[in-house]
Amino acid sequence: ASTLRAFDPQTKKTIWEQPGFLTSHLIAIGNQVLVVSIDGAIKLVDATSANYKPLAESQLPQTESPLPKVK
Repeated sequence: ASTLRAFDPQTKKTIWEQPGFLTSHLIAIGNQVLVVSIDGAIKLVDATSANYKPLAESQLPQTESPLPKVK
């Protein structure tokens, strides 16, 4: 597992850290970030908060093989 971090782009200082994330894709949506992990976990996080603040969570259904087979 990895740690999700928010940082100030001007000072390069870490604002908050939240451990327990797998490899994820981050999608900015205004002042929020959608985090989609390789295990199908989806979290909507407040990107302006001084602390880690999840706004919503969900889980994609698990499949037998997450990637299509190459023929």
